[in-house]
Amino acid sequence: MDDRLSLGATLFAGIQHGDFRNNLDEEGEPLCDKWGNAGGMDIEVSFTATEKDDLYLRGRFVAGNGLNDQWAGGLAPWATDLHDDHIDINDSGRNHLLEAWARHRFHIGDGTRSLALTAGIIDASAWLDDNGYADDEMVHFMNDAFVTRAYMPSYDWGAAAELDLGRLGLNAVYMNSRTGDAADRHFDYLGAQLHYHATSGIGEGTYRLWAHTTSNDFLDADGQRFAGRSGFGLSIDQAAGENFGVFFRSAWQTRQAAVNYQAAYTLGVHFAGTLWGRSDDEAGFGLGYLPGGNGDIAGTRVAELYLRMHFLDCLDLTVDLQYMQDRLRDGQPKRSAWIPGLRIVATF
Repeated sequence: MDDRLSLGATLFAGIQHGDFRNNLDEEGEPLCDKWGNAGGMDIEVSFTATEKDDLYLRGRFVAGNGLNDQWAGGLAPWATDLHDDHIDINDSGRNHLLEAWARHRFHIGDGTRSLALTAGIIDASAWLDDNGYADDEMVHFMNDAFVTRAYMPSYDWGAAAELDLGRLGLNAVYMNSRTGDAADRHFDYLGAQLHYHATSGIGEGTYRLWAHTTSNDFLDADGQRFAGRSGFGLSIDQAAGENFGVFFRSAWQTRQAAVNYQAAYTLGVHFAGTLWGRSDDEAGFGLGYLPGGNGDIAGTRVAELYLRMHFLDCLDLTVDLQYMQDRLRDGQPKRSAWIPGLRIVATF
């Protein structure tokens, strides 16, 4: 096979148990405990046409929605895209194909700096609001609070630019997608991120400041007017010696359009497996608070603890425990859930 062509597959499965006994259904009756499971496969194809040009395709096939369609709160217990997220993606009629893009890289000066331009079917979160300890639901935390900090479109047409100046970098992304609300209009999205990588006596860290805005195509909370979505945020990960790391992420957005949350604040600690003699393992503990937007949710508190164990050079097993509590408006009772779970990921 041409060594410029690379094929990869990731098999994944998750099972979660939701203790929903403190919650009521639509008829006011107590909910029972729920089990949710999902599993699937990612297929990736990359082709290096030249040392400056790359082509990339990623598709996903999933069975099940886990607990994501059973918990009525504003956060998903597993932030990954499951079965219903891969059918008629963004009302495009396209199934399973998530990304398909081409990238060209320009080298600047002596080659230590570069500008990369990407166009095609892309995911805005690949360029914005990343974090070394809390942004990958297949590796780190599973809960939505520690993965996606603001509304960013995925799996639709767009273009992005990455300017790499060594420790300093600038990303920008444009996309055109669908709002997904009752009006389901096309909208334009523009985001940018400035990031700086630092090395100090305690370890390496990356500091990111991002912002985004959209066209005025989203419905407001009353469904009467159209408005845009705008926001900004901060994402920090910082190593603290060889065995520990810390992260902090925050986001704020306007409330002219209908939004579940006005802001989000999450922080946590990362533990390297070297603490218990297994360098490929890791663990994390995170806390979050999300003030409500202009809907029924007044605020959400979330906590999560996970331990990821690595086996056989390709297999990861994660034990996970989450707690979520939604405080609701208009005198509605709080809803809360304890959610233990297991996640298995095999990469080939």
